Amino acid sequence: MKKTGKKNFLRFFLVFAAAFAAVLLFADPDPGIPTAKRIMIIYVSAGGYRIIDNELRNDDYAVCLPVASGMHAGPINLLYPYLITSYDQALPDFETYCGGAPCDQVWDVRFNTAADAVPYANCIGNAAGGPLLIGPTQRTWFQNYMASSAANIPYGRTLFMLGDNRGFPCRNQGVIDLVNSVVASGTFAASGSGYHDDSAFGDDHTYLNQPIAAAMENFDTDYMNLNTCSTNGQVWAQYAGGIKMTELATGRPVYTQTNVEWTVGDFGMGATGVGFMYDDLKAPYNESKLFTWWDWQTFKNHPGAYCCDDNLSNDYLARNIMDFLIIIPTPTFTNTATSTNTIGPVSYTHLTLPTKRIV
Repeated sequence: MKKTGKKNFLRFFLVFAAAFAAVLLFADPDPGIPTAKRIMIIYVSAGGYRIIDNELRNDDYAVCLPVASGMHAGPINLLYPYLITSYDQALPDFETYCGGAPCDQVWDVRFNTAADAVPYANCIGNAAGGPLLIGPTQRTWFQNYMASSAANIPYGRTLFMLGDNRGFPCRNQGVIDLVNSVVASGTFAASGSGYHDDSAFGDDHTYLNQPIAAAMENFDTDYMNLNTCSTNGQVWAQYAGGIKMTELATGRPVYTQTNVEWTVGDFGMGATGVGFMYDDLKAPYNESKLFTWWDWQTFKNHPGAYCCDDNLSNDYLARNIMDFLIIIPTPTFTNTATSTNTIGPVSYTHLTLPTKRIV
């Protein structure tokens, strides 16, 4: 082979390897129906996360959605609830809490409508608001949990945080503070979470941001197709919150809604669902993932016997968040000299992938 031929082959090979690596980096690390996981659920009210509980357990009691239809195909995850009753209550050892094993994911779904009118300054001493707020002890626990991903790949330690509209500062501010402590750059939600008035604008849905979702490990289609039972992947939300599009820091606005208000007269598009991938988080949290959602009622009610309506899309959303939060390590590359000829050492790129944990 002539020198030019060898050089062209080498260039082609390196370009192909780089393209292949890019596909792996942006693709879902656990494509299709994911494997079952151990998931810790932190809560204050059992009724506040019914869809999350049903979908992660893969309970099937919708008459029109039998398991045989494939609508409820998927893992039966093991859930380990943990009740919070007081401000900054100590959390258990995440290395052993999930059935004597590490927790793969933690979903913090604390919400209590009784904290509606509690000003942020009064959260700690309020019986309803205090348990919702993430204090310094709990924030450190979450940080340690996310940081532990680096040492425990391929197990993965990822986090879901639930907030709501601006009327719930006891819940929202703790989530915002936590996000700001782990993002790679920028300030998240400096204006807090906003408020979408469904009655004034006649729209109680939030909409899938298709390009962002596709680039975020195929969030929109794997493992459930979020467009199957709704237009533009919309899900039902009621008086949802939202983060300003200019205050997302490194977050990715997967779901958005128009006419969100932060202060009187300050309207705009807000992000209802914000995802953070590895590179969106600073070290030592950049082997983890984080997903925030700013509407409690999205996950409040199971659709019951509804068949492929907007409520079913809410079910699909819970499953796809769980799938997004699965971690398999980023591929690593090693260059190994294999021969020497007239154009010098030839290096081949080897893709090293770890074995995926099966629970």
